[in-house]
Amino acid sequence: MPRTIEKDDDYLSRMLKHIPSELIGAYLAVGGILASLEGSLLTVVNWVNFGFFLVATPFWLIYVARVTTVWQNVLSVIAFVFWVMTLVGGPFSFVPTAIGSAAVVIFSAVLAPVVSGIVAKA
Repeated sequence: MPRTIEKDDDYLSRMLKHIPSELIGAYLAVGGILASLEGSLLTVVNWVNFGFFLVATPFWLIYVARVTTVWQNVLSVIAFVFWVMTLVGGPFSFVPTAIGSAAVVIFSAVLAPVVSGIVAKA
C-alpha cells in the first residue's frame, strides 16, 4: 500500500499509513532474539534496539516507502514510540502498559486525525 496520504483517503486508510509495520515487525523479531539476555544487559540492549528502530523509521519511510510528507514522518515516529510503550517488557517496562495503551488510543483518536486532516488539505 502506498503510504502517501491523499485527500480522498478515509480515516482508516490514513491511520494505517502512519504505522511503520515493517519496522515494528523487525523490532519485534530483534527483541525476541535478544530476550534471552538477562538483567541490566537486557535493559541496555532493549534501549539500543528501540533507539535503532526509532532512528531508522524516518529513513525507512523516506528512502524505502517514499514518504515525503514531513508530518506523516513525524507522526509515524511518534506512533512507533507509543506502540513500543504498549509492549510488556522492552525499554519502557517502567511505564505501566495501561499508560502506553492510553497514549496510543489518545494519539490515534485525537492527534493523528487532526494532523492527518491538516496534511491532507495541504
